[in-house]
Amino acid sequence: MIVGGGLVGVELAEFLSARERGVTVLEEGATLAPEMALPRRWRALFEARERGVRFVPRAQVLAITDTEVLYADASGAHSSVPADHVIFAAGAREDGFAPAAEQPGTLLPDTTPQH
Repeated sequence: MIVGGGLVGVELAEFLSARERGVTVLEEGATLAPEMALPRRWRALFEARERGVRFVPRAQVLAITDTEVLYADASGAHSSVPADHVIFAAGAREDGFAPAAEQPGTLLPDTTPQH
C-alpha cells in the first residue's frame, strides 16, 4: 500500500510490482504523477497497471490499522484495502499535516477544505 500517487509513489509502485508485490496506490488528487514528463508517466502507469497495480485517485485516507487502510473514494464511499505495509510517498502539506507522523490505528483528521 502506497499513500501518495505523485512521482515517488508511481515510481515505487512500478518498482514493487516488477518484483511481484501486490500494490495499491491511494492519491488524494485527481491526477497521478503530475510532476512526471508525459511519455514517462504514461509508460510508468501502463506498466504498473499491466502488473496489477491498482491506482485510486481522489482518495482520502481515513485510518490505518495493523491490517488495513481505510479510505473514502471520490464519491465519499468508505472502503478498505488489506495492507501488511504502508509506505507514505505523499509528503507534508502546507497546513502541516504529515500522515507519516500519525500513530497506526489512529483516525486521521479531516482536512477536506470546507466551502
